Amino acid sequence: MISLKKLLPICLLLVCSVSIYSQKIKNIEWESNGNLINITYDISGEFDDIFDISVYYSDDNGKTFKGPLKSLEGDFGKGLRKGRNKKVVWDVYSEVMTLGGNLIFDIRANVTKETLKRDISVSTSSTGLSPFGLRFEVSKKYGFYISARTALSFKTDGDYTFENNKLQNAPTNSVYNFNDINDVSRVILTIGMSRKLNRNLAIYGGLGYGTYNQIWGIDTKSVGTGNKLGEYSVKNEDKSLSGAEFELGLTYRIKKFVLSAGVTTLQFERNEFTGGIGYIIN
Repeated sequence: MISLKKLLPICLLLVCSVSIYSQKIKNIEWESNGNLINITYDISGEFDDIFDISVYYSDDNGKTFKGPLKSLEGDFGKGLRKGRNKKVVWDVYSEVMTLGGNLIFDIRANVTKETLKRDISVSTSSTGLSPFGLRFEVSKKYGFYISARTALSFKTDGDYTFENNKLQNAPTNSVYNFNDINDVSRVILTIGMSRKLNRNLAIYGGLGYGTYNQIWGIDTKSVGTGNKLGEYSVKNEDKSLSGAEFELGLTYRIKKFVLSAGVTTLQFERNEFTGGIGYIIN
């Protein structure tokens, strides 16, 4: 049996480690155009990073840098976001008299984080065997949620058990036949974390407790007379499970609506797709 203690660090690692990287300025290139120099560059970072960009130059092969430059137009200063093909135009001789040596440009960034609004959402949550469920989530960049799903049937035990491919404690002086009754009860209770990858898309991972019970029906008859004695329920222990439940998936926001899709597994033996639709209530 896989314990919740073993699944907890796996869940946290998967959610928290996604898209964690430092901000980088790269692919700095430049070309002259008369008295102007066009500088292009790329910024990598996260969706909530806000950059304050400054430009420096060196005309002694990078030994010293001068700046920040002021006679600029384009993608510099405060309020910039990550992206490719950023462009700055420097009016050279309005700021310096002469340039010598091999020009090298250095683009530096101070980074602050955007203050994200807290979202509170309520969603449906279902699988093929547990179609009735709800999910409640509170999130900014990171979020916390609880989820509960169930089938219509809550029966967890039978009059007899079927185990090791055999009916256990079968009634004496009688014969039995399986009838058309085949009930499945499925309950999933999870808690978890989410992390936004951008403004609309988030990854989530959760763990909790799940059950799966398969209940059959049998008809019994007297060996001597063949008369029907009764109908009984049988729990299929070979297929029934209970224990640690683990889920992983994505949510996507469209205005005030939230769509979710993922997979959930009970003891890594019974796997199901899960999905839902919700609404941001605040």
